[in-house]
Amino acid sequence: MTEQIEAEKLRNSEKLVCRGCGRNFYTHLRSQVYCSYECSFSTGRIKSFCYYCKERIRPIAEVGTEEDFLARLLERPTKAEENAFLLKHHSCKRDALEAQSIPPICFCSKCTRNRESLGISVSRYKNLSSRTPKPSRDTSYMKHREEVYKRDEYICQLCGYPVDPSARPMDDAYPHLDHGDAVSNGGQNGIDNLFTSHRFCNITKGNDPGAWSFRLSLEDLEGRFGHIQPPPQQP
Repeated sequence: MTEQIEAEKLRNSEKLVCRGCGRNFYTHLRSQVYCSYECSFSTGRIKSFCYYCKERIRPIAEVGTEEDFLARLLERPTKAEENAFLLKHHSCKRDALEAQSIPPICFCSKCTRNRESLGISVSRYKNLSSRTPKPSRDTSYMKHREEVYKRDEYICQLCGYPVDPSARPMDDAYPHLDHGDAVSNGGQNGIDNLFTSHRFCNITKGNDPGAWSFRLSLEDLEGRFGHIQPPPQQP
């Protein structure tokens, strides 16, 4: 707890409450909202699933069913619901940080220099580049993108509704290339194993496209993606 004591001794430090785990911490930065780098890095991930107690914002029994897909498609958790879920699991995260002996720290440059002078490695908190890098993913299948989209007539093969080539990459209706058999399960990157999907449908289905072979009503789809006309086919 050396960092905590040093921050308390310095003048003008403020006692704040961590947004990610609810712990009290002292800092010279009024803009600091997290008690540690670990807390900051993991907070964004605990909005629908707690990695510590394994509770989900939606019961696990529903995941992978048609009802679950409809709920994700039409009734995604609101930001307020996600924030409430995060707040509920503050204690889970707090216990995990304390079990790992991760103390609250001040992010200001002066306290950082003090930690370095005490021989405390800053990389313990901030530098995650020492993790073993994942092997680069083969993206050669992307060269088949236009060919697959035209073959599928710009129709999502998961929900049956047109994709929107003019959408932004972060939009739900943006076209994605999806694998029939996931590469992680031995699937190949050939055209025969590729199909068109919405960005949202691709992310939602996981590695089991067969679970989403049903079709939603036109009203539900338009409510989710808006009215989309597939582009005219070139002769």
